[in-house]
Amino acid sequence: FFDELTGLYNRRGFVALAEHDLCMARRAREPVLIALIELTGRRLDDLALIRTGELLRVACGESAIVGRIGSRVFSICTTTMSEGGAECLAQRFGHDLENLSIRVGTATYSPEHPGGLPDLLEEAHSRLAPKAAMLAH
Repeated sequence: FFDELTGLYNRRGFVALAEHDLCMARRAREPVLIALIELTGRRLDDLALIRTGELLRVACGESAIVGRIGSRVFSICTTTMSEGGAECLAQRFGHDLENLSIRVGTATYSPEHPGGLPDLLEEAHSRLAPKAAMLAH
């Protein structure tokens, strides 16, 4: 359930917990944000991945599910952050990750958008900012 490098949830752990939170939100008719944060750059190494995990853990706090679901992709599932908030978060800690670029993609579950977690992850992935709009640091 955990990524050995970062200590965050791995894909399996993230999906299991995010599915649970999505079910709870569905019952309560509350929105849930799914955000994907992808790192790119020539200096993307284990230390950058570890640092990103630490920054996300602190910034998102206990109320969010944070995972590393790909070699350079992190995920957030939360009811306390907006799509704009996820982009601001990436900008805020992007300054700590010199020589890397950050791409953010988001999707929000709402009662009007009844898709499941696979749909939300796919939507967030499709919204990853194109290279021209990346936040370069």
